[in-house]
Amino acid sequence: MDLDIKRPRTCLLWLLACGWVALSKATDDPCVRVKIDEQSLQATAKTSLAESHIMEEMAETATKRQGTIKVIKGIKGLKVKDIKPPIITTTFLPDKGIFLVLFLQITVSGKSFIGGTMEVNVAFNMKIEISLEKDPKNHLRLEVDKCTVEVVRCKTNLPSSMLPKIVNKFLNSTLGKVLPGMMCPAADKVVMIMAERMDKAFAPYDMGGHGTMHYELVDPPELNPEYISLCLTPKFHDQDGKDIGVPHEPPLSDDLPEKKNGVTQVILPVNIINAMMEVFTQDFSCQITTAESAALTTDKLAEVLPSIKDTLPPSQKVNVEISPQEAPEFSLAPEEASLIIHSTVNILIQDTGEPILSFRMTQAWETKFSLDHEKMKTESYEVRTSDITDCSPSVDEADVEALKEYMREIDALVLDVTPNDNPPDIAALKEKIVALQEKHQ
Repeated sequence: MDLDIKRPRTCLLWLLACGWVALSKATDDPCVRVKIDEQSLQATAKTSLAESHIMEEMAETATKRQGTIKVIKGIKGLKVKDIKPPIITTTFLPDKGIFLVLFLQITVSGKSFIGGTMEVNVAFNMKIEISLEKDPKNHLRLEVDKCTVEVVRCKTNLPSSMLPKIVNKFLNSTLGKVLPGMMCPAADKVVMIMAERMDKAFAPYDMGGHGTMHYELVDPPELNPEYISLCLTPKFHDQDGKDIGVPHEPPLSDDLPEKKNGVTQVILPVNIINAMMEVFTQDFSCQITTAESAALTTDKLAEVLPSIKDTLPPSQKVNVEISPQEAPEFSLAPEEASLIIHSTVNILIQDTGEPILSFRMTQAWETKFSLDHEKMKTESYEVRTSDITDCSPSVDEADVEALKEYMREIDALVLDVTPNDNPPDIAALKEKIVALQEKHQ
């Protein structure tokens, strides 16, 4: 079977890293609404710490720079021996920013004045106040406003009879002064890594060579005790750099899913997806050329359309060309979604290219949405022809219904599956489409 297939069954839209996506009907505010709760932010901070190796670097730096660390009375040759992974908590400060607390435990060692090695295990809270702002580029800016260190406890390996005096000197004369200078640089780096990760969400994203998209902040971030709310507007450009506008529709319904705990929620108006689909319009073109099927013959057409059988030459193979006339659009309803495509269909004699039938067709592709890491994925698993008009030559009304069934059979050829009432396995269907596309590129 020779197929020239451009109509993709899968398309992707880049999103902020998120736990789940809720699709809404179109809105007059073309804004992706993102709600980030404390648990999601803690996960980001934890990942930033792990990926940047900040704590390990800090321990190594502190060990190498002993001369710059103030001497703890009674200990010489002070070194940072160990730093435990931090426990992270976050609190949102309405109209201010984020209050990030890292509970840390470090072990320092050195030579005791009484001889031998002395180890001191210190537990403390590093408290960081972070401001959130909208910068001139309409990106989200994170900055450290304040960093303080609060000692919670300390333990040493000294005999208990000597512990109170040494600990008192440790706390009162040294730790409160040493720890901020040693630990707060890590706060700046943690926030810098978090900001870099967030900034990636605003970087231009290539849409398969068709153009680019990027996000911009519409308003400064809103903070309340439960979550941070961001209003992001996507900017689309075609491959020539021309802006693609997002259509305005009625406002969002109040009947939206409640935010789940522990995940970032993204509310994505469907008119934003429809704006993106504009750059993919021509990818929904389809040419069925020399497939070995009885459906692609004039004899089959004469059987399906008796009202025009006298105009059809007998025993000829035909080609079917399907071309979209406007950008596809998604239609949402409770528990289901469809991609609506308006196309022109031309059926031609294969050997001569002579057109024998043309008409306008509306199809609904039943669609499922899912998340693939930081992307939203749509998969269409069944195609239904809902309307056929403007037939040339004209066909009887009864033949129109038969023509819809005929196009169902043609769609089955494109998918290389037999039409049935049950959606085919999406993974298997995707493999078949990819194989056909690679074969005929």
